[in-house]
Amino acid sequence: MSTTRRSLFAALLAVPLTAAAAAAQPWSHDERRYREWLRWREQERLRRIREARRQRREWREEMWNEERERAAWERRYRR
Repeated sequence: MSTTRRSLFAALLAVPLTAAAAAAQPWSHDERRYREWLRWREQERLRRIREARRQRREWREEMWNEERERAAWERRYRR
């Protein structure tokens, strides 16, 4: 095989390899986007849990304060 034929053969072989590498890239990009989406979903879930806990805590504090106020009114008007 002459060097010209060898270089032509190598060039022909390089085209599918380059195409395969280019074709693999969007998949890895999609994989990265999918992992980012999973991370975002988990962060969003944790944020919702924290928000629900905060709201429940505020509700309990509000109910506790109302109960204290009611007890104070009862003590005040029992006298």
